[in-house]
Amino acid sequence: MGRSNPPLARAYASEAIEISQELGLTRLEARAQGNMGISYAVQGKLDSALIYMENALSLFTEISDLHSMARTNSSIGTIYAIQTQHAKAITYLLDTLPIFEELGDSVSLALTYFNIGQMYIDQGLFSEALERTLKSEEIYEAIGRRDKIPVTSAAIAQSLMEFDRDEEALVYIERGLEELENYVDLVSAMHLNNMAGRIYDRSEDDLIAKEFYTKALGYAKQLKSTRLAINIRYNLAGIEYQFENYSRTKVYLADLISTIEEENLAGFDRLKSNALGMLSKTEAKLGNNNAAFEYMEMAKALSDSLYEEENAKAIAELETIYETEKKENQIQLLEIESEAASLKFTIAVILGVSIIVVIIFVFWQYQRRKTEERRIELESVKRELEQYGVLLVEKNNFMSSVKENLEGIKGSVKSYEAKKELNVLVDSLHHNVNLVEAEEEMFQKIEQVNSGFFMELRQSCTDITKNDERLASLVQMDLRNKDIANILNINPRSVNQAKYRLKKKLNLPNETDLRKYLKSVGT
Repeated sequence: MGRSNPPLARAYASEAIEISQELGLTRLEARAQGNMGISYAVQGKLDSALIYMENALSLFTEISDLHSMARTNSSIGTIYAIQTQHAKAITYLLDTLPIFEELGDSVSLALTYFNIGQMYIDQGLFSEALERTLKSEEIYEAIGRRDKIPVTSAAIAQSLMEFDRDEEALVYIERGLEELENYVDLVSAMHLNNMAGRIYDRSEDDLIAKEFYTKALGYAKQLKSTRLAINIRYNLAGIEYQFENYSRTKVYLADLISTIEEENLAGFDRLKSNALGMLSKTEAKLGNNNAAFEYMEMAKALSDSLYEEENAKAIAELETIYETEKKENQIQLLEIESEAASLKFTIAVILGVSIIVVIIFVFWQYQRRKTEERRIELESVKRELEQYGVLLVEKNNFMSSVKENLEGIKGSVKSYEAKKELNVLVDSLHHNVNLVEAEEEMFQKIEQVNSGFFMELRQSCTDITKNDERLASLVQMDLRNKDIANILNINPRSVNQAKYRLKKKLNLPNETDLRKYLKSVGT
């Protein structure tokens, strides 16, 4: 009744509370308070629900009703989790653990550990999440609940991947998938296959990654998990592109772009921009240069819009922080100035110190804002490089094609049709020149945004070449080997060789990670 008709349930619960208080029936009152809380929670009135749940918890604690204490703690924790107050939610759930242990309720104990782990994941606290989810799986194994292994293995693998412990994550993924041969759990199957795809994608084992991504997409369609399906389609499009299956690439990209637009999904503008960039490269590969140029312009327009929006937001946040703290300092100064005349000397000293603090704070805020602006600009440049890199590789092939076609119609330039065809080729050539200009513009932008990096790099290695500098900047921006290869127009294997030579030129020990070293340069 509490869930189907909340108002009627509250009326009964209210009456039960009054009667139980008159008769001194603590257990009955506690249950009535809890039912009242549930009726409010069902209607989304969570603050009211918390009041009655807290009353119920206090009464259950008074009579030492352990089962009801644990259940009510869990309910309160769940409400705080819905309100995204994860710290409070975890506090209440942690209180239930010793109770479940005392009661010997292993199933509830394992479930609570798992729920706490999920809340830590939501907060990005993956070390704490890993500890709790491992404990949850250990308990489920001990009591023979192997049907729970897929979901716990997925959570454990997720945390391990955040620490780049992909090999360990794969062990748990394979374990979860093996258990799914005996149980039906589509959600876990979807997440396990998607995580396996991501791991193999990161190691550039595209064939195996494609297999897992395809399975994950099938489950996502069954579950109508639109958001995950969009991300999987984008990853599959990237793999099909590497395999030169450009028709399949277009299908995946067109599907995800239309889904984002038709359902007006929030939070996918960045992915849509990247998808448009990949679609531009795909059309170029297929020889559709006009379409490639149009998609490139769309991607660039969306990317620029997002950059301006993010930049404005970051600056506004910094200015808000500065203005707030500035006002607080002004208030403090006014309070000091209102003190008695006998404290004038003290006020003068405090005022002087406050001015120095404000100056230091303003300078710090300025430096912080400049650092944040530089980071946003570098991210924007990185995205442009990823979108346009492969288009640059097509330049030489395109030029050769134009030359051959011009040679073919050279003898018939007097006819109208020949002139028309020649005009089309010249127009296509114009579009291709734009790509060359875009290439130079991108590398110029890298040097402008990251001038400190290049200055320190040149100081540490006087014989560094222009190509070395470009490679170093691309590695510093976390671009993958195949993206670097496309941008520099070299073989992917040559990227590793170039990195090795750069490392030697910089006199770095073998155990030093080149990417981490370059990230520290110029900061």
